[in-house]
Amino acid sequence: MYRKIIVAITFFTVLLIYTSCSQAEDSQESTNDITGTINSSPVTDINTDTSTDSSDSETYGTDTIAPDEQDIAAIINRNLDIIAEDFDDNDEYGSIAKHAKEFEEIVNFGEEALPYLDEVHTTAEVLYMNFQNMRAVVAMHAKYAIKPELYDREYPSPDGKYALKAAIESFVTGLNPFMGFSYYLSIIDTSDGSVLVTADKAYDIYGSFFNPQIKWSPDSQYLTISESYRHYYYVTYAFDIKNSVFVHLPYEEELNGLPGWSTVYTDSDIGSELNCLYCYFGGWGEDSVRINVCVGMNAGYEVYLGWYEYNFTEGKVTAHEYSPGSEYPSLTEITESNDIGEIINKNLDILIDGSDSFNSEQQFIDAHPDEYNAIISLGEDALPYLAEISSTFKAYDISVENNRGIMARAIEYAIMPELYDRVYTSPDGKYMIKAEVATFFGAVWGGGWTTQYGRFSVIDVSSDEVIVSVNEIDDYDYCTMFEVSWSPDGRYAAVEYSDGRFYTKTAVFDIAGADLILLPRDAEIKQLVSAEYDIDHPDYYVLEWLDGGKVKISIYFRCGIVSETDGWYVYDLEARKIVDSEYTVIYY
Repeated sequence: MYRKIIVAITFFTVLLIYTSCSQAEDSQESTNDITGTINSSPVTDINTDTSTDSSDSETYGTDTIAPDEQDIAAIINRNLDIIAEDFDDNDEYGSIAKHAKEFEEIVNFGEEALPYLDEVHTTAEVLYMNFQNMRAVVAMHAKYAIKPELYDREYPSPDGKYALKAAIESFVTGLNPFMGFSYYLSIIDTSDGSVLVTADKAYDIYGSFFNPQIKWSPDSQYLTISESYRHYYYVTYAFDIKNSVFVHLPYEEELNGLPGWSTVYTDSDIGSELNCLYCYFGGWGEDSVRINVCVGMNAGYEVYLGWYEYNFTEGKVTAHEYSPGSEYPSLTEITESNDIGEIINKNLDILIDGSDSFNSEQQFIDAHPDEYNAIISLGEDALPYLAEISSTFKAYDISVENNRGIMARAIEYAIMPELYDRVYTSPDGKYMIKAEVATFFGAVWGGGWTTQYGRFSVIDVSSDEVIVSVNEIDDYDYCTMFEVSWSPDGRYAAVEYSDGRFYTKTAVFDIAGADLILLPRDAEIKQLVSAEYDIDHPDYYVLEWLDGGKVKISIYFRCGIVSETDGWYVYDLEARKIVDSEYTVIYY
């Protein structure tokens, strides 16, 4: 009953907001509406009693068989319940310590526990902290205790002597799709693993954009890393390996202390005060870094304010320029001082010239093929410079200048596709799913661009043979967001794909059968639950893999403002049909 009350309250809240704001939404999309994550809609806990005493909801389905208490999954499930009942999201480690015996019993199963913990992890809902999410967070902690490399990350320096190590501090922050996990950051010596410099606290780094926010200096003595939250702020910090210090680069208070500077700016074009501050990496100098400063509003609109140069040896700003409203500068360190940099910058300037109406890479290339090929011909030598330029890309910026960063990515991809293609290896290491970039000009809800993926291929790792490949999944051209879930035996791989707002659906690759199985679509689900109205905002994804070639799929959708359906079905992948289901319909 608790689960359904939460769903009902959430729905009525959304309905009230929709009713009061519908006219405004018709004229302008709001970025606050973007969910932007797989598995973002409410799901049913498979261990929760779905019966209800409300006359407005009905439950359908068959009885499930209780698991064997000696089974690993059952033992893990029982201990997760105990820990989650007493879970405090403000002190996740303390909560686990209260039930150290139960947590240890899960961890003692070792890697045998990982497949089931993965299934529990996928039940997490964004922006909620309920019992189900508490179980998911504990499951992530158990996975981390068993195999830290599943979550910890290392980013080596150009000379290979050092690496930035990011170690998990909190999984709870990851429930916010606009933040990501919280990490402890340090610089390590790769020869012996010793820690050289440590950040002063844990930082919330947006997982999807972690790598592009890391910038090593060419001499491997400095590194910048940025922390951001949606459009509200963008802060850049630095590791000074040479002097063994972590540096808070100048931000709001320090910038306002510079002569003539103000980080609050009233834009005459829109008549609004801009007070969200963004400090972006702008290039390396000799023992110094340049930071470009912009100010904006939380809807993504930005205005360039100026730049400053911070000298690590002197520990202060040694140069700056305040010129609000002027054009965002190109990166300075990769231009005139280097022939390759000059070639790239000169040809990129021509490549993006007159591109206000372009919305695909091919349009840029067709307009200026010689300039495009001039950069491509530089090969891998061009990659460090292109990486600097591509880091200036902003997802919600549709300006011509932002095209420079996007086309730098496109050229990087043409030179070395593995920089952006994504690979998911099967549990036994025999196969992999490869997702290839279709375009860097994929539309973002609210305006702007993102990377979209098109071709998905199943590849035999030993022979590099393509077993099955599709140019697009289902009737959707490209995938804005997706995740891959392998069955424990490596026979099947589910691709959960989404447009980031209106749907999440699932298709399954049958490795042995060399086929893509499209799981039941809206029409079949509508028939399954006898829905009277058309389905909207469907959310279908893998809950767990079952024995005998079966998979359990979560279903959630709305029928306008009439009803909401939440449940699951079991699909037999060999027979290609639904063999079991349970769902609850709530009417309004």
